[in-house]
Amino acid sequence: MIRAPDPSNGTPSTKLPAGYAAESLGIGGRADVESMVQQTLLGDAWENAAVAVAVFSEDGRYIACNRAFMRLTGYERDEILAMRVGVDLAADPAANTELFHGIVGEGRATGTGGLRQKDGGLVTVHFWAIETTAANLPFFITLYRDAGTAPPFAL
Repeated sequence: MIRAPDPSNGTPSTKLPAGYAAESLGIGGRADVESMVQQTLLGDAWENAAVAVAVFSEDGRYIACNRAFMRLTGYERDEILAMRVGVDLAADPAANTELFHGIVGEGRATGTGGLRQKDGGLVTVHFWAIETTAANLPFFITLYRDAGTAPPFAL
């Protein structure tokens, strides 16, 4: 965490700079500020990661993806967020629908499959998916690698 010098004594401080009212920003204190910084950094790291990342809800709707996933599929983010896992990008929708239900039921999966690209092409990918929760709501994070250029995920 970056610490600015405290004007009263020159020592590093985690206080918000003068003119920033924590309450007006919806920040309750130092722990909230540090949490916000960490969440922002984590979000930036995922967004710019070399590995493709897609997040989907329990009902199979994509709810987030990073730039690498957009490059892998050729779709823009708003197009992906209108799609369903195992249906719209699936090379084999029946197999992917079964896999989706397995991920939801088991809470994790790894393997190799195909994604349909926007231009109609097919890319074979290695994937790793796991269930997690936020605010007591389940969601699933899936990592993808192009099988033609990267090894499978090691668990």
